[in-house]
Amino acid sequence: NLRANHRDPLLHTRSRLFSFFELLRPLTGRESWDHFDWRDVGITKRTLQYAITDQLGPIYRKLKNLQIRRRMLRQHHAVLRRLKSTGHLNKIVFLCYGNICRSPLATKFAQQQMPGTIIDSAGFYAREGRGTPTKILQFAEACGLDLSLHRSCRVTAGQLANADLVVVMDMENFKLVKEKFPEVLGRTTLLGLFGSTPAIAIADPYTADEATAAKICEQVRAGVEGLAKTLAKAESLSQMSKVTPAISSTQ
Repeated sequence: NLRANHRDPLLHTRSRLFSFFELLRPLTGRESWDHFDWRDVGITKRTLQYAITDQLGPIYRKLKNLQIRRRMLRQHHAVLRRLKSTGHLNKIVFLCYGNICRSPLATKFAQQQMPGTIIDSAGFYAREGRGTPTKILQFAEACGLDLSLHRSCRVTAGQLANADLVVVMDMENFKLVKEKFPEVLGRTTLLGLFGSTPAIAIADPYTADEATAAKICEQVRAGVEGLAKTLAKAESLSQMSKVTPAISSTQ
């Protein structure tokens, strides 16, 4: 009744408000259940558990997602403060699960927009040497990028050791960094948070259709553009903070 089309007579809907109050009928003692039996209350208990889970599950998931978002935003701002305090960024490593779609594409965009920075990429999937799927190759080519020679590699501790910034694509990537390379967690954030509309996850386009994959690739591009602007601003502010004391001392 809540979600149905009330203008469709074939659905035999009733008032949404009336349907809500019907949920309270068991409290009146006049509700009867054909599966209720005092000799076997386990069935009734299980039925109520399912009903409560079905109603509260979406609310719980929404609250959980909000909690994750707040935590990742705090992480993101902490990483940015760290970069601002150091005043320089020599190396960025992009990570996704397979290192054939999102991270190599982000690497190419970053190399295009941040030519003075070392840009690298890797993944967590054990099998190495895989090429980029055709749909991602075509999107990259349309952007003037060439991913035809890219081959996947598995991330190593050595690769991350001297990285000033580690950028992952989703929470699964972030959890894997936390599990396998906890020492770099303080330098790790999500690419989607740099986008014009900050997002926790940039989905894996590997199994997506071409239209969906193209949208995901656009999200990767927007994230890298936001990252480049953020780093340029941070570097500018850092240089200004160094120049200001020097002027004051001269005066």
